[in-house]
Amino acid sequence: MKRWIWALVCAWAGHGWAAPPAALKKMLALPGLACRFAQTVEAADGSRVRSEGRLWLRRPGMFRWEYEKPYAELFVSDGRTVWHYEPDLMQAERIRTLDPASTAALRMLAGQMQPGDVAVLAEKRRHGKVELTLRIRGDARVYRLVLKKDGVPVEVAHRGAMGEENTVRLWCVKRVPGEARFAFTPPEGVEVIERE
Repeated sequence: MKRWIWALVCAWAGHGWAAPPAALKKMLALPGLACRFAQTVEAADGSRVRSEGRLWLRRPGMFRWEYEKPYAELFVSDGRTVWHYEPDLMQAERIRTLDPASTAALRMLAGQMQPGDVAVLAEKRRHGKVELTLRIRGDARVYRLVLKKDGVPVEVAHRGAMGEENTVRLWCVKRVPGEARFAFTPPEGVEVIERE
């Protein structure tokens, strides 16, 4: 099941990209993070689905997005190949090429972007944090990103195509996870699906 990560994890006009705020530059330069997350998807009809898990990021382009609740699901990349593993279905999907628009927020968090790839539409300061409204080059969606002053992300949100509000709250520490965290070998007996 593809969930919000593919909205994290449409060409943009080449003008209007101003210099980003200092907190955003710091986030894009972080070498890695280890986080707990809580994700809420609120549909247009008001119904909600909540998920929880852990997220690890390491530059350049390595991530491990591990859902623990309501059920286990894993997205992991060593920077070259992305795996999507669903233990309940006994399936692992190897994805060789990601759609850049569908993974824009994850690419931003994982440090695969330069400051010029992000257009800040609005900036607010509240409770010692920086709240940015922004667009990412190659993605038509508008995102809300909340950062601590040191660039550590606290929240990422966007509205989906069907009106749903996707919000991920993060509790992160600036720690560079070891490369072994991003390795994945499908367990024996798991069906492997190849996707280009």
